[in-house]
Amino acid sequence: MYNEASAGKRILAYFLDGLICYAITYIFIVILIFAFVGKEFTEFFDLLNELNQYNDPNAINEDIIKLIITFYVKLFIIGVGVQLLVYFAYYVIIPYYSDGASIGKKICGIKIIQEGKDRVSFGMLVVREFLMKCIVNALSCGIINIISFIKILASDDRRAIHDLASQTRVVDKN
Repeated sequence: MYNEASAGKRILAYFLDGLICYAITYIFIVILIFAFVGKEFTEFFDLLNELNQYNDPNAINEDIIKLIITFYVKLFIIGVGVQLLVYFAYYVIIPYYSDGASIGKKICGIKIIQEGKDRVSFGMLVVREFLMKCIVNALSCGIINIISFIKILASDDRRAIHDLASQTRVVDKN
C-alpha cells in the first residue's frame, strides 16, 4: 500500500521539474538556432541595423518583409518543436523507465502509479503528462493548472485533474 504524496512534495517536484526541463529546452533551442539559422541570424540583425540607420520607411520592401517572416517562422518551428520533444522525453519517457519518477519527483521521493497497480503504463503517462498537462493546460491558458493546484491543496486525495483523467496517483516511494 502506498501513501499519497504530500502537497508540498508534489509542488516542489513540479517546480524542480519545470526548472530542469526549461534549462534543457533552452540549451537545445540555442544550439539548434545556431546550427540551422546561425548565418541567417547575423544577416537578419545586420539588415535590421542597416534599416535603422536610414530611418526611411520606404526602405522596407516586400523581400525584406518575406525575409523577416521566414526568419521568425523558422525560429517558431524550432522553438515549439524542441519544446514538445524535450517535454515528451522528460515527462513521459524518463518516468516510464524510472519507475514513474521524473528527476524532480526522484529528488522529492515520490512517483506516479496507476490506480490499482505498482507502476504507470506508457499510455497513461502520455494521457497524464502530454495530453492533459501540456496540450489541455496550454489550451486552457493555465486555468486547468490553477484548478489542479487548488485541488491538490484542498482535497483529501490530493489528486489533480490530470491524475483523475489518467487514473493515476502520486505517492511516496516505499
